Amino acid sequence: MQQMQGCHAEPDDVIGRENHDIAGTYLWNVAMPDLVLKLIDPRRDDAWRDPLRQHLLRLDRASLRQRFMTPSDATTVDAYLAEIQPEMILFLEDAGRVVACAEVHPVPGASHHEVAVSVEPRYQSRGLGKRLVHAAAAECQRRGLTELHVYCDHENTRMQKIARSFKSRSRPIANWAMAAFSVKLGGNAGAHPA
Repeated sequence: MQQMQGCHAEPDDVIGRENHDIAGTYLWNVAMPDLVLKLIDPRRDDAWRDPLRQHLLRLDRASLRQRFMTPSDATTVDAYLAEIQPEMILFLEDAGRVVACAEVHPVPGASHHEVAVSVEPRYQSRGLGKRLVHAAAAECQRRGLTELHVYCDHENTRMQKIARSFKSRSRPIANWAMAAFSVKLGGNAGAHPA
């Protein structure tokens, strides 16, 4: 697990930087200097499930619904945690408590990975979700992954805005019920439509 204090502000688009260190200084603006970013490798550290569970259960109903794209509760969260094995997790902590999270999951039978993000209500509208997704994409690129997908409920305009920050385009799926974005992580700092 890597841990770092994040307090420097730099441009949001870090995907094109070569050899970018996830412990770099671009993550958080100076308005929230006490936040700590932790990069978790779930294959080596199994202590991530409970902090993730506690974080997800602190989401309000609307945020939990948007995270799972369906009405959800503790039963949904527990079933989800019992079956997932993420490639990596980025926890954003405030005073040792996870307040935001980006999970990167391999997609069985596909060459791309999927990113999911959640931010507790009190920390929303501060750009943390966007910064987490960009940090996750930078770490994916550092690991040699070439494509990252974002799926969200069509009504989740915040997540769509985050995905569009990569200059990608959405593609409606299932009668406009879901939006999908594909972010190419190769040498091109931008994204390509799904």
